[in-house]
Amino acid sequence: CDHIRRFRDLMREFLSQRTDIPTEFVYDLRGWKFTQQDLHFEANWLQFHELNCQLRLLCPSCHLKVTKGQDSECSD
Repeated sequence: CDHIRRFRDLMREFLSQRTDIPTEFVYDLRGWKFTQQDLHFEANWLQFHELNCQLRLLCPSCHLKVTKGQDSECSD
């Protein structure tokens, strides 16, 4: 699965609308996570992403090409 609109562009748009951007995180075996006091921020991001992302299914080789910026379309 791939973002048609780049994930970083979606993230930047979301952050540009916020003044409550978290600066502290907690780490566990699965990686960095929001702190308890920032769970509302996480929920807002998840909702924003769901409403604004456009996803497409790509074969593995096309996904690799798109991710590396070599192409924007799947030819397989």
